[in-house]
Amino acid sequence: MNIDLIMHKGQSGEILSALEIEALMLHAIDLLKLIEIQTKESITRAESILESQYKIAA
Repeated sequence: MNIDLIMHKGQSGEILSALEIEALMLHAIDLLKLIEIQTKESITRAESILESQYKIAA
């Protein structure tokens, strides 16, 4: 199912089927997992940068 079409359908006030709602929920879960991964990678990069800056400052 095309998530963009489902979202457009819902935003226009049409009633979504159970399968469309399930597709949206699964898409939301995938997005949250992606955000979690990117956040963890960002924290790791920040820690690495801070570690190197502390070594330079010391």
